[in-house]
Amino acid sequence: MIIALMAKPPKRARTDAGGSYQDLVPLPQDFFQIHAREGKLLNVGNELRTARPDRHAQDGMDFWSLVTNWAPFDDPEFALFPDSTEYDRAIEAEVMEELEPEVRPCKKQKSCVSRRPHVVWKELHHQNYLDEVIRWDGRGDFFGSRECPDCLARGASQPQPAEYRCEECLTPDLDYVAHLKLLKRAGRGHDPAGVAATAPGELAVRCPSCPYPDINLPPNWRDAPAPFQYLYMAFTCMDANFRLKNQLVSNWSQDPGLGIGWAYMVPRGPYETYVLSQTDDEDISTCVGFQALAQANTKSTKGLRYTGVSGAFCGRSEMVLPMALGSLQKGERYSNMDYVFGSAIRDFLCLSTILISYDIACQWFVNLAKRMGESWPASLRLPATVKLIPAIPKLHEPMHEAANHQTFSLNFIRGVGKSDLETPERVWASHNALGNSTKTQGPGSRSDTIDDHIAAWNWTKYVGLGPYLARKYVDGLAERNIQREGHRGFTEALAPEGVEKWEAMCVAWESDEFPKKKANPYHVEGAALTESQVRKELAEEEQRCLAAGGTFLHTTSAASFVSLALEIEETQRRVRRLAKKSTSQDTARQEGGLIEQRNQLRTRIQAWQQLSPIYMPGLLQYKADLPPENRIDDPENSEDIRLWLPSEIAPSARDRVCSPGLAGIEERLRTAQCFDALDGVRTILTIKSRMVTFKNKKFIDRIHERARAAAEKYRAARAAKMTLSGPGDWEGLLQELLDGDIRGYQDPDRLRQDPPSTRNVGLHPVQRPPLTPRWHRRDKANAVMDLEGSTVFCEFIERQQRE
Repeated sequence: MIIALMAKPPKRARTDAGGSYQDLVPLPQDFFQIHAREGKLLNVGNELRTARPDRHAQDGMDFWSLVTNWAPFDDPEFALFPDSTEYDRAIEAEVMEELEPEVRPCKKQKSCVSRRPHVVWKELHHQNYLDEVIRWDGRGDFFGSRECPDCLARGASQPQPAEYRCEECLTPDLDYVAHLKLLKRAGRGHDPAGVAATAPGELAVRCPSCPYPDINLPPNWRDAPAPFQYLYMAFTCMDANFRLKNQLVSNWSQDPGLGIGWAYMVPRGPYETYVLSQTDDEDISTCVGFQALAQANTKSTKGLRYTGVSGAFCGRSEMVLPMALGSLQKGERYSNMDYVFGSAIRDFLCLSTILISYDIACQWFVNLAKRMGESWPASLRLPATVKLIPAIPKLHEPMHEAANHQTFSLNFIRGVGKSDLETPERVWASHNALGNSTKTQGPGSRSDTIDDHIAAWNWTKYVGLGPYLARKYVDGLAERNIQREGHRGFTEALAPEGVEKWEAMCVAWESDEFPKKKANPYHVEGAALTESQVRKELAEEEQRCLAAGGTFLHTTSAASFVSLALEIEETQRRVRRLAKKSTSQDTARQEGGLIEQRNQLRTRIQAWQQLSPIYMPGLLQYKADLPPENRIDDPENSEDIRLWLPSEIAPSARDRVCSPGLAGIEERLRTAQCFDALDGVRTILTIKSRMVTFKNKKFIDRIHERARAAAEKYRAARAAKMTLSGPGDWEGLLQELLDGDIRGYQDPDRLRQDPPSTRNVGLHPVQRPPLTPRWHRRDKANAVMDLEGSTVFCEFIERQQRE
């Protein structure tokens, strides 16, 4: 091993030529001197730039002392006046003598171009830029072309280079391209009067499906028969968007906008003048289910110029109408919505009927005629020949729980078809992200930006209208045939006299103008009260009792006592279903959640049981008199605790156990529970019929779980009502609900099993198909959810048959 190491060849020897060498580098004379620089910033235009400072030597210290001990620069003359002149002048001045202020040189006044560039461009270069854009239009489209496209089209042997290829040279220096394109596409460059002669709304892309006389209507459209007048009815939808806010940035003087009122935004001057004249106008009051709207109107308004945008749209094509967008100064007020509505329908004043859809039309439309006659500008007032039909979009309408609300339901308005008129929600959903840009823009730039994006939206809808209508025509043809056949078969199964009387009632009700005074064929007074309505009635009765000098046994009234018990009962059913799903393989978190809910439920029951001796004073004696085999010990789980409501007391002992009127209160609430549960079952079946085609099994299982919960609630409420009321005529309306009854009328299994002639015979009220008169088309998606028409019609026929 040692021999092998010694045999290793030596390192390569250094070469003599080109080897390394050593040399002395001369240092500057001030090498041992420390130099320092002080940085400075200078204003150059609108930017801050660093100035090159001069360096100066640090005197008094050598190099090594500065390196080892860096002390700050010490100047004994720092911050001192060069002499005592200013000090002596201030000391020797008289106390009452006012010193002359120092005269500062005046700043250089900014030019109008720098202060208001939009105004200067609009006044001097508006028309010139439009002419240049039209002249150079298309010549910058060949930026990536190496050869002249004209030469290539003519088949030249030697194509020349493309002459105009630079897009940068053809783009204006200022950001006015979108506005210039609006003018160009509207043909304003060919008008001898120029840009200044642009009429209000002239730059908007108009909806081709809206009825415009002398454009897309036949000459004799006014003479059309009554069943076809709906073809010449304008569909207008309104709503507000609180995402398109605008902060207090810039002002109208510096940023006036390039063409406000020429496209989709309303003209600023008349609009704001009218809104300011209605300063005493109250904000829209909240309706049932619209408390969030009131909060959106008032919160987060500090530092904002506008809190949102209101708009009007076409319900057929979902396009924005010309001059139909207005900024909201403070929430969604009547004055803002009135002006936007009047501005949007100014092209429809020659029509006979206009349908207006608004999510709170039940409030806004009530005094519309009064506001129109008192405060509307003369240019916006509607002639007396125009008939307005108020409506509420289908998604919002179920939230209104007012009585006789079918007047605003799209399911009962002739000529609406399957339109849901939720157009504003779709338009705003596509433009909510725009608020991130317009929030910090000036007022004029914001309006121009909104006009540009709405123009793109309308153009996209316009070019896609052909394929959309072709597809909808095929679907509508199939739906028409299905509706006709279903209506024919159902009508033949009924008595002709009842059908004629029913249709006469419907025609008379539909022909009546708002507010309708004819009998509503779709509403039965008190036939289907909800729990909230019954609780409201009970609260009003208690209020009248207190006003008459009556008293209660406790601060918690009897109606509240029973309502709390029903809520606890519903919680018990929910916890019981949750416990049924639990298994031994559940995690500690799942088991802990179940135990926690049981503890909370037991606490609620114990608090409620403290009120039992007040409203059920004989309950303890009643439980003590029960036979031993009927006595029930306190169960381990809180969901199994028996509440002992009046429905659980034997009828013979109910009067001595319960306080007067307690059983009647429970009977009314149980009846409302039955109707609510049935409505829940119908809603769930409707959801299943719509979701079964594209949802997975896991989602359908959750739908089934909800249906079982609603069915359990109905059966418990019906059993309690049977104990309280006994057998009676109500059993024909609230029938016994079997498992086989919980099935949609379009269930594929039932359609395969039952022959066509027996599919609708003997169905439970949950399964009854919607009834549609010959002249009316209903939305099949909402037919099962809204069974008021079918239920009321069946009751009407039954009454006629009994008579």
